[in-house]
Amino acid sequence: QSDNMSVYARIRPMLQREEDAGYKQCIAAIDDVTVRAVFPKSSLKFKNNKEESIADFTYSRAFGPETGQFLFFEETIMKTMQYFIDGQNSLVF
Repeated sequence: QSDNMSVYARIRPMLQREEDAGYKQCIAAIDDVTVRAVFPKSSLKFKNNKEESIADFTYSRAFGPETGQFLFFEETIMKTMQYFIDGQNSLVF
């Protein structure tokens, strides 16, 4: 099946200074297409609900912080680049 548009999410690894400061990862790829956000207790969303707030978002493909640059390119842009080289209209942003 071909989609008109694909949307990808890539979660970056935490920076060392973020880990050193005690920050926790609040966004995770829970499978190949779903990203889960767990709002921290300091967030306005948490303060308004007074309970743990979780939101799931669905993408064409979701990549966790362990995903390397080449795998990300291979899974997202490579096919589109080949279409472009072959003379088809393509858009990447």
